[in-house]
Amino acid sequence: MNIKAIAFLSRTALAFFLSLSFLLSCASIYKNIDHDKILEKYRVDIAYALEDNWDAPKLSGEELEGLKTSIIITVLPSGKFDDFIIVNSSGNDEWDKSVIVAIEKTDPFKPFPERISSDQVKVGINFTPNRLN
Repeated sequence: MNIKAIAFLSRTALAFFLSLSFLLSCASIYKNIDHDKILEKYRVDIAYALEDNWDAPKLSGEELEGLKTSIIITVLPSGKFDDFIIVNSSGNDEWDKSVIVAIEKTDPFKPFPERISSDQVKVGINFTPNRLN
């Protein structure tokens, strides 16, 4: 084999290697984007389930003004809520208790989708008179 042939094969092998590396890094980025979308959908599904299980107290206009309870729930792969914390209390015991009841009714949630490889997922939600967000 002459030097030109060896140089051509070396360039071809290098180009192939670089192309393969590029494709693998693109696949990894796509996988991360896909994982993030699946994770976000799972969080949204939990929020909808909480909203369905939430029986907000019947309060009048002035009592509703500025009410907001913020929580963070830690969810295990089984869908079981490991714990939750109230990050921001509304200041209204009846309101906050209704949030806790909604959490208890929603626990356990469905297990993680197969594509979520985390050992836990944190879900932050605000309970307001208008809706959850």
